[in-house]
Amino acid sequence: MAESEVENGLSKEAIEAVRQWRQGDYTLDFPAFPSGQLDEKGYDAEMEEVAGWVVISQTCDIVNIGKGDRHHVVVAPLVKLENEKKLEDTNVGATPSTAPLEHPPSPVVDLTMATTIQKATLAKLKRHDGFRTEIGRAKFGRRLERRYGRFAFPDALNPTLGAIRDQSKSKHNKESDQGRIYRSIYGFRVAASPNFDVEKPTIRIIAVLEDEDAMEATRAEIIAELKTLEDAPKFKWPAAFSKATPLFDCEAMGTQHAR
Repeated sequence: MAESEVENGLSKEAIEAVRQWRQGDYTLDFPAFPSGQLDEKGYDAEMEEVAGWVVISQTCDIVNIGKGDRHHVVVAPLVKLENEKKLEDTNVGATPSTAPLEHPPSPVVDLTMATTIQKATLAKLKRHDGFRTEIGRAKFGRRLERRYGRFAFPDALNPTLGAIRDQSKSKHNKESDQGRIYRSIYGFRVAASPNFDVEKPTIRIIAVLEDEDAMEATRAEIIAELKTLEDAPKFKWPAAFSKATPLFDCEAMGTQHAR
């Protein structure tokens, strides 16, 4: 074995190149992404036109090089969104299917598609920083967690959660008190007591707040708005669940343990 080689087959230079990458970094080297379908003739592999690839593996998994199964990273395509509404939903976090980078601000990451590449390949790609700030990179990680770690709520809760989602989306960009409030909320989580596996569990809905420097409203304002929403006719509560008292609560980013 050559002196510059290690047991996993990567040269020291390749290892150094791989360890420059972080979650959210991207390359424009390959404007195509693998796709395909299975039919009676077998698997028909296709390549879809994209803007580039974005690494969505956690940074610790990217830089951890050694024996075993740590020879691949997961990448998703960088795509251009022509639909203005979809782009707006992406930027405000109203959809789990796409996520923005800070650089470039457009295109965006399509989280409905993903594949793996070898780290030996990653080492050969030209890397671009996807984020200018650590806060932005952390928010991207939370977007990935939201996409791939989502819990399938019981169907009976969907109309209730849908009312919250619709209210948030409709008010988010408004220059109003309600706009300030919903821009201060990163997302919502649901807690079931004791859990979802018992008959008629007690449900509490938690507003996960944005980072402190992004807050435009106080907790008191947020709770008051959510209480108003709870009392609105469009907010229907399913009989299969009990309401916690109070129904809504707020938690800082990183402290929530709900679904």
